[in-house]
Amino acid sequence: MIDFNHVESANLHRPKVTRDQIRCNLIGRLESVLVAMFAAGKRRGGNFLVGDVLGSPGDSLQIVLEGEKAGLWTDRATGE
Repeated sequence: MIDFNHVESANLHRPKVTRDQIRCNLIGRLESVLVAMFAAGKRRGGNFLVGDVLGSPGDSLQIVLEGEKAGLWTDRATGE
């Protein structure tokens, strides 16, 4: 039997990634991430539109794709 409890993790020597680095990388790929998460969504201008957080077709949920506000979302049905 192989026992992996005593194997040193390869990730221990990897530098830690900061929250800001993760955010920057995510914003850089935002449209492709949203398409993967919400297949029914669509791009309109500088925004990505989808029906809701469950990925339903529609345009109530708007996510900004570009500029300083990239990544911010608005639920146009509720105003949140």
